[in-house]
Amino acid sequence: MKLNVLFIFFILLIIFLTVGIVSAKQLEIGGFAPDFKLTDNNGEIFTLSDNKGKKVVLFFFPRVDTPGWIKQNCSFRDSYSWFIDNNINVIGISYDSSIRHNKFSQTYNLPYRLLSDNDKKVSKLYGANGFFFPKRITFLIDENGKIFDILDKAKLDLYAEETIKRFQAFQTSNSQKDLNAN
Repeated sequence: MKLNVLFIFFILLIIFLTVGIVSAKQLEIGGFAPDFKLTDNNGEIFTLSDNKGKKVVLFFFPRVDTPGWIKQNCSFRDSYSWFIDNNINVIGISYDSSIRHNKFSQTYNLPYRLLSDNDKKVSKLYGANGFFFPKRITFLIDENGKIFDILDKAKLDLYAEETIKRFQAFQTSNSQKDLNAN
């Protein structure tokens, strides 16, 4: 009997993990970032399409006030001036409530918005949905709303640094394309 229960548990675990992997492959580099509306840590509505003309860092994270969350978010906080200087919005998303986001945003002096995806719809739309928490994945979006990179592996305390490197590589690549076009 124990063997059957254990077997069923592992089968269900594999199914849940597989569903997450398959959905994460729905969005691809070069495709448009799906539009959405969510409430931020100040109770205001954020709409992705309102950011047209600006680059966006859209990062999903599992839960506020965990050691990984602190490292990742403080990394973005400490590098925030670079993002502002380069006309880039930094936006974080998790299943946590707006009230919880607000509390920890104030505690850690986060200058950017944290969005609440309570119903998990946006996480599913972006393939970031996990069974209990969203996956840690970041979408880098250009001024036209196209995804130009997807970051899912980086040291948490260097997350912003890796994101900056990828934006710089993207800008260099676009500058080269402009030069070649002339």
